[in-house]
Amino acid sequence: MSVKVGEETMEFKQLPAALSIANFGSSGVVVSESREAMNAEVEAMLRTSKQVLESIPYHESVIASCDDMLKVLNPQLAKEKAQEEKIGQLEQKVSGMEGTLTDIREMLSKALNGSSNSKKTS
Repeated sequence: MSVKVGEETMEFKQLPAALSIANFGSSGVVVSESREAMNAEVEAMLRTSKQVLESIPYHESVIASCDDMLKVLNPQLAKEKAQEEKIGQLEQKVSGMEGTLTDIREMLSKALNGSSNSKKTS
């Protein structure tokens, strides 16, 4: 079976004859002979996606708990994580210092330009 979707023609060579709806998961295409079956499929996809999104906080807490348990079970891992956190904090501080130095350099440049301009006018 060939189906034209927009400007593209898609081939469905193994379309099940006994089903009223077929989901070609890898391509994200759903083919149906009835509007009702397609409606039910879209509602099911919507429900599944909402459930996945609602489960994000749960899975984030699982990740945090697993990290904590791994630190207890493997002290070397805890030490490495602590070092990574310290390095991250140091990188943030260095970035902040770079910004401050840039600001100081700009102020100094303006001050020097201002004083040289006032000497020229006097």
